Amino acid sequence: MPEDDALPAHPPSSVALDEQPQGASALLASIIEASPLAVITVDPEGRITFWSPSAEKLFGWTADEVLGRPNPTAPDELWPEFLESLQRIRRGGPTRTTPIEMVRKDGSLFSARIYTALLASCPGGEPHILGMVEDISESEQASSRVAQSEERLRLALEATSDGVWDIDVSAEKIVWGEGCYEMLGYETGEFRPESETYRMLIHPEDWDAVVDAYRRHAAGESPRYRAEFRARHKAGHWVWVLSRGRTVEWSADGTPTRMVGTHTDISEQRKAERNLRESEKRHRLLVEHSGEGVAMTDLDERVTYANPAACRIFGVAQDCLIGSSVLEYIPEDQHELIREQTGRRARGESNTYEHNLLRPDGELRRILVTVTPHFDGTGRVVGTFGVFRDVTEEREAEEERRRVEARLAQAQRLEGLSSMAAGVAHDFSNVLMGVLGNTALALARLSDESPVRPYLEHVQEAARDAGDLAKQMLAYSGGGTVPLEPVDVSEVVEGVGHLLESIVPDEVDLRLESASGLPLIHGDPGQLSQVVVNLVTNAAEAIEEGGGRITVRTAVVTLRESDWARSQIQPEPLPTHCVALDVSDTGSGIAPKILGRIFDPFFTTRITGRGLGLAATLGIVRGHGGGIWVTSEPGAGTTVRVALPCSEEPSAPAADTDQRDTALDRKLVLVADDQLNVRLVLSTWLEATDEFTVVTASDGDAALAAVNERPEAFDLIVMDLSMPRMDGSEAMERIRAMRPDVPIILCSGYGERTVKGKLRGEGPTAFVQKPFEPQVMVELIQGILSQDPPRPAANPGE
Repeated sequence: MPEDDALPAHPPSSVALDEQPQGASALLASIIEASPLAVITVDPEGRITFWSPSAEKLFGWTADEVLGRPNPTAPDELWPEFLESLQRIRRGGPTRTTPIEMVRKDGSLFSARIYTALLASCPGGEPHILGMVEDISESEQASSRVAQSEERLRLALEATSDGVWDIDVSAEKIVWGEGCYEMLGYETGEFRPESETYRMLIHPEDWDAVVDAYRRHAAGESPRYRAEFRARHKAGHWVWVLSRGRTVEWSADGTPTRMVGTHTDISEQRKAERNLRESEKRHRLLVEHSGEGVAMTDLDERVTYANPAACRIFGVAQDCLIGSSVLEYIPEDQHELIREQTGRRARGESNTYEHNLLRPDGELRRILVTVTPHFDGTGRVVGTFGVFRDVTEEREAEEERRRVEARLAQAQRLEGLSSMAAGVAHDFSNVLMGVLGNTALALARLSDESPVRPYLEHVQEAARDAGDLAKQMLAYSGGGTVPLEPVDVSEVVEGVGHLLESIVPDEVDLRLESASGLPLIHGDPGQLSQVVVNLVTNAAEAIEEGGGRITVRTAVVTLRESDWARSQIQPEPLPTHCVALDVSDTGSGIAPKILGRIFDPFFTTRITGRGLGLAATLGIVRGHGGGIWVTSEPGAGTTVRVALPCSEEPSAPAADTDQRDTALDRKLVLVADDQLNVRLVLSTWLEATDEFTVVTASDGDAALAAVNERPEAFDLIVMDLSMPRMDGSEAMERIRAMRPDVPIILCSGYGERTVKGKLRGEGPTAFVQKPFEPQVMVELIQGILSQDPPRPAANPGE
């Protein structure tokens, strides 16, 4: 029905009375007043134009509330039908309706019959409709409901095995229906119609509950009597009975005098419930003690159940896991996978898949989960039921097996290539000996003016080049003779620095980050120089037009067996303490499909290459008892690491593995700056004092790695503020987390105020603005290290 305030106002009207002659009008008003029927008139749009006092009593609305408004007695859902009925009446339809539902002011519905008539004389020429409403809810409708109820009861009792009982409370007599006798195996009439018989049939343990249920109903505490008890069958066993009933007659003082009800055999239901409880108990024990995780989630990925194994896998207590979102324990890059899987459950799909699990302790685990939709009683999907287990170790073992198989295949292949290279080099060298020997003899017999001499000299030069090629093949095979001597790898790198600068194009930034005081290795300086040149040459060729960066770094590393497992070669025995030579580039990277072939002889992706650079490098490293690793991704550059075992002899300026010169009581200083000239100048000035040993780093990452490798080694750190990858502010903060006591001098070309705004956390020990005189820095460092203990850190400008 439309809202009242949404309708246009209509002036109240009582034309049906006003237009009558005065005497007739008074008579009509008296008739309406005395009529038990509600008298109402409505206009063609259904608005009330007359509302009798009987209508006020029947419906609850006063005339002022309804006149001029849409008829409120028609329920909202019947309003269109009501308007249609008005049109039928105007067309001469029936004047007496079948019983219909009408609504009162309080919202209650009742059955009514309406008598209608068409009033022809009305304002505007449109006839109004007179309706007289009779309330039949207590007559015809009541009789109909009683008849229907009795019929339903009769049909229900016939369709079930229920028994009917009727108790005369005052006489304590019970009338048993036929079903009551059949339920307990008795013939009809075998029960004595007395309450005592009732008590004899009921199990003694259930009698008190039956009496209590009857008492509460009789006292008005419960509207119906309901009790479950065991009754003895004639055969001797017990039958579970559901007894329900209610009082139907009372005495004048309100005491129940008659009760009727039914008995229902619920033995099978009780048995099913017992079996269900036992089954649930068994399944719960199975789930609770299962070694695999079992969990349930809703469609918002929130955990609604988790067994103890699930909690162990997730690494959280049960009360914390239940109610939390699964996404809290999934790495962010896999959230879309989980949402996609939840969507598949919502569509009723089941499947098995794997995902990563990030435990609160930071450990990343691999989970294999089998999931199926969880349905409610209506068949609607309300969540996911999942069984999962931790397969991290299995996957790691599978991956390790694949790596071992790949390494074995690679080793067998390289061994075959090495044997072939050694054989070819040997035979080729013998052939070259004949060429070189005979060429030399021929040249000895020719005069300098001979026209043939230049041709023989060209032959001799070509033969010597071929000899170098044979030596490279022999180096690849590992069969070359390597004269070993104590070597400082950093000195080797510095020694070929000028050559490397000529190899690398001008648009490529070459950075040499050689650590000072490295332990010595046993090796051949010439061959190691060749390794450096070969690696830098390959790195330069990998960088496309537009420039890039090549970084050559040396450091001391400690290698575990798991590290050696990824090396291209594995010496015997596997060394632990090594000197590492890293050559990194920002080039195009190496595709995975060719990464395993880059050390093959004569394999090259360059048109101008001979394909022996990396092959010879592999042979040289093998001959030195070292290892080689390659890390590369297309578009992300390449890093090649060569690790050579440390000899027992220390390097000349070092006295122990902490890289300190104890004889001169040198202090170890870390200089971190992305400008090579700054690093060189500072390290030169500091080491010239014979008080310091210097380690350099080209950015914050390298500085942090150096401190992380030996957190207690450094006495002082000089740090530039603006550096690539990680700036000095962040590096200082992270270093302080490891070494809160280490003095840090911060340098920058910015002014003090600007630098102070860029810092996070605690400030440096001192601040020096660039440019500065090297001696000023030397004296500042000497002053800081002479304090005992060093002065606390200060912000710039303090």
